[in-house]
Amino acid sequence: MLATGQEDEMVDLVVNAFEEYKKGKDFVVVGCSFLEEGDINHRINTKLASALGVPMVLMYTCTDRSTPESIFQDVVISKRELTEGDNVVDLSGVIVNRMPMDKYAQMAPEVRELLSDVVHCVGIVPLDPQLTCCTLGLLVNSIDARVLSGKEELANVEFQKAHVASGGLTETLQHLKNNARSLLIVDASRMEIFMSLLV
Repeated sequence: MLATGQEDEMVDLVVNAFEEYKKGKDFVVVGCSFLEEGDINHRINTKLASALGVPMVLMYTCTDRSTPESIFQDVVISKRELTEGDNVVDLSGVIVNRMPMDKYAQMAPEVRELLSDVVHCVGIVPLDPQLTCCTLGLLVNSIDARVLSGKEELANVEFQKAHVASGGLTETLQHLKNNARSLLIVDASRMEIFMSLLV
């Protein structure tokens, strides 16, 4: 619809769908893509959030070069973009995500202090590999799968990434070498992969 200039019609469509969907529900969480200034998604997402009239929690993602001051400046700019102009959004807070672990103890209190007068800091999440782990049991339950064979204690095995072995054997083995805690998903016909893992 955006390609044909029907932006307002698209917003109306989304709003109507949202109003219908939220009936009978205690609350509804709405997600969107990254809000990057200058990107068409930034303008559309802001317009949709404003039209839906729902509170927004901004997710700010740190980089290796992030400092308390740079985080503060970026959040202030984002808040101004979201709360001023034609499409005003109810910004209820910000989550600072993926803060480097080696800087967390020092940076987190500083960031909270800087943001305290600007916007509510909902939380600061460290870049901790443990937070991205999933267990086989959780995966099985989430996709309503059935375990055909295997010991019960395997349900507690954790993995950080999932890799579908759609490429060659060399590529698959290289991925496992670089990502030791990966779940490998293999088609039953790929016997060369099964055999290589047994060696």
